Formats: sequence, C-alpha cells, structure tokens
Amino acid sequence: MPLQATAAYSINRELREPGDPRYRYFETRNKLYLIAEAGAADTYGQTAPFTVRTVAFGSIPVVATLRLAQRRTAADLPVPFDVVTYDEGWPEPLKPAGWVTAHRYYDAQLQDEIDLVIETVRIDGVDLRLRPGCRTATHATLDLVGKGWFRGDPNDPVDEDDPGASGHYAAGSGGVITGTIDIPSFSSCRTPSGEDISPLLSSTVSGPGNEVVLTVGTPLCPLPPLGGYDARKHCDASNLPTTELTIPPQQF
Repeated sequence: MPLQATAAYSINRELREPGDPRYRYFETRNKLYLIAEAGAADTYGQTAPFTVRTVAFGSIPVVATLRLAQRRTAADLPVPFDVVTYDEGWPEPLKPAGWVTAHRYYDAQLQDEIDLVIETVRIDGVDLRLRPGCRTATHATLDLVGKGWFRGDPNDPVDEDDPGASGHYAAGSGGVITGTIDIPSFSSCRTPSGEDISPLLSSTVSGPGNEVVLTVGTPLCPLPPLGGYDARKHCDASNLPTTELTIPPQQF
C-alpha cells in the first residue's frame, strides 16, 4: 500500500546541554499531510484512490477502491501526522568508536490513527454503486518507522541529500517511512437499495498487519534552527494545506 505525503513545515529544537561535546544535537518535528495531488489544496489530508483485490466466500472476486484519510478537526481541516526525529553530530576527532561518519540520524516513529473510505466495490464484476459514507467504524492504527542513517556512510552508496533513495528518512530531506496498518471493521456501506454490505467488506478487507510504504517529500517550508520565531512569518500560506490553517508561534 504505497502512499504519498508532504511535510508542510518542520521545526528544529537544539538539545545540547552546556559542556556537551557534540556540535549538533537536534530534535526536528515534521507535520506530515497525505496528498492525493501535488499543489491542490483540497486534496490534502487524503491519498489518491487505490485498489484492493480480494475474494469473498473463498472464491468470489471483490475489487474495492479506497482512500486513506487523516482525521479532521472541528473546522474540517486535516490533522497532520506528527513525526519527531533526532540527529547528532560530533567533531571528527571526538566521534564515538565504531561510527563511520560524525553525523547520525536516528529512527523516526510514526504512530497515529487514520480513516479508510471505500468509494466503489465490484463483486464478481458487478458494481454495487455504494452510497457515500462507507468507511471504517473506528480509526485504523498506523505503526510506521523511518530508518535512520549515517550521513556520508561509504558503505551506503546513496546521495546524502536524498535519504529516500535507499529507504531512509531524514526530517529535512524527506524519504521513506514503512510499517503496517491495522484495519478495523467498516460501517455505513450501503447499496442504492439500502442493503448494508459492511459485514462483507469487513470480512474481506479488515485485518491487522497490512503493509504501508509512506513516501515523504521535502518540507514545503522548513524553519531555521532559531529561537523565538513565528512559523507564520517563514511559511507561504499557499504552501500549506489550506489558507485557513493557523500555525501558532513556536517558542524554543
């Protein structure tokens, strides 16, 4: 299940304490939005449609078209995934024993809830013409990891500015986040005649451990590692999911 996302903005926070020998120890927080079509504000918060093929009753082919949709706020705005990454760097003479380079990115965790919307269903080739509103009865659970990496590792021949090329993830560059999604049962899945096929879809589509690959683009408005700045002054509103989105001042 490959998905696309973009980081709308990123915020850095310096973590070094006085006397820390590292020249860099940062926490970077990305806000990730699913996108169906780059540049179209009304597609933020959901994926493009994708197809799931399975069988019902052991032999009857079922083809469903789904979207994944992020949770929404009371104002009907998408709730972004919040992904935190850590990276640290050491002056070359002081780098830890066993390090290939003096700069390391740690694994990033993404655990969140999301909805699945079924748009169309064909059973044995027949379009059931679903009414709108067929979706998971509760939120599905995402459990993903963006693999860390050593910048400039000679044993990992990848452009150090493109961690996604080798399946890694770095907050400032994007990359790949992989893992699983647990899909709960569905509800409100009705045909034009009112027949509820939610139990059928739950038995064929729902289940734990479905593989997910999330490809994350470069942040649209990365923020510098400065203290006391206001994110709204650094981001072009046209780059955000909607001009109604408000980013509060960040004070670090």
